[in-house]
Amino acid sequence: MAGFYEAVYRNGVFSRRRDLLALADARTTLDHLIAAVPAYVLEDIAEQMELAERPSAPLR
Repeated sequence: MAGFYEAVYRNGVFSRRRDLLALADARTTLDHLIAAVPAYVLEDIAEQMELAERPSAPLR
């Protein structure tokens, strides 16, 4: 689900063409799926975790 929001945010369109699971078949492994994730996704997640660290501290 988050991938669809990300696509709209980055491209301004809702497209299922970039759905990694839609391209999967019986030979697809987790390593294949991970390799298909763009590098900026990891950077975005790291930034979101940093932004959430202080506001989320009381909940931990």
